[in-house]
Amino acid sequence: VAAHGNVVCATYMSDQDDAGLLPNTVEAKSLPDPSLKQWHPAAYPNGVPPYPKLLAACNGLGVVTHLTDPDGVMRHYGLVVKCQGKIYPSLALAMAMRQDNLSSESIGVAPGGGCLLDDRVVPVTAHGELLLDFPGRLHRVISAADLLLSLKARLEGDEPEILPEDLAGKVVIVGSTATGVQADRIATPLGGAVPGVHVHAAALD
Repeated sequence: VAAHGNVVCATYMSDQDDAGLLPNTVEAKSLPDPSLKQWHPAAYPNGVPPYPKLLAACNGLGVVTHLTDPDGVMRHYGLVVKCQGKIYPSLALAMAMRQDNLSSESIGVAPGGGCLLDDRVVPVTAHGELLLDFPGRLHRVISAADLLLSLKARLEGDEPEILPEDLAGKVVIVGSTATGVQADRIATPLGGAVPGVHVHAAALD
């Protein structure tokens, strides 16, 4: 992870008792602009930090806690969340920051209320949320097993199923997509539930 140098790790904010205080290493990844608090983003008392060695190796941190409407469907995506008095970027915002090499100081609220990313403005709601535009077809999924088997094939001189150029220059979100993993399946306006990685991909788009 450290050798790649362009990895964002995820953290989960929670209102449950099984989470606790965030360490200083996580707080260091927060966004400093006080204007972001005017959105009154979703606030959580507790957080689940990444493994310390993983956090130290990454150069970005993004929140993966989902916001759903009263009917349980996810239509909005909070660009920032608040936890223990600090403002943190969502996973999609953190990935966009890394993709465009933006510092945390370059994120703020534009005069019209949009999200300011350096010299660009992203339209958001009064609470700093994106209105999600889900694609008609889900983003491509590559299983970890196929990736490992392709690496093994390359090392043995065989033709791999997954080629290096399939991933080169692309944003890759690592997450669970197995049907049995219900905790990270999100109901969307398109019907049915999709793995959470697709929601973050739609927000990043």
